[in-house]
Amino acid sequence: MTEDGLAGVWACFDEQKHQAYGLGLRNGEALIGFAHYMLYPCTQSTKMICYVQDLYVLPDYRGRGLGKKVIQYIAEIGRTKNWRKIHWETRETNKEAQRSYDKIASRESGWVHYKLEL
Repeated sequence: MTEDGLAGVWACFDEQKHQAYGLGLRNGEALIGFAHYMLYPCTQSTKMICYVQDLYVLPDYRGRGLGKKVIQYIAEIGRTKNWRKIHWETRETNKEAQRSYDKIASRESGWVHYKLEL
């Protein structure tokens, strides 16, 4: 953890800034999918990290690379705003999405994800 990174995290807490954003995927007027992503500070850098929490495409529109295009669109935003990285998850059973994501990103290894239901 760097001093700058730690200072950035605490500044974010003090300022009560929660940066969440959404995107709609449309086919004409019809909403066919959406993405929800948020930014949070990094303790190892002064750059922000983006977590794509939700990425959903209606079943009839899957397999067309729309999820990949959404990630690439968010990545372009991140490049212009100097974010550190983008990360997201997909279900172990969603092999089609994994094949698409494997072409544009590396899998984050060495981490075990936990959750605590409240």
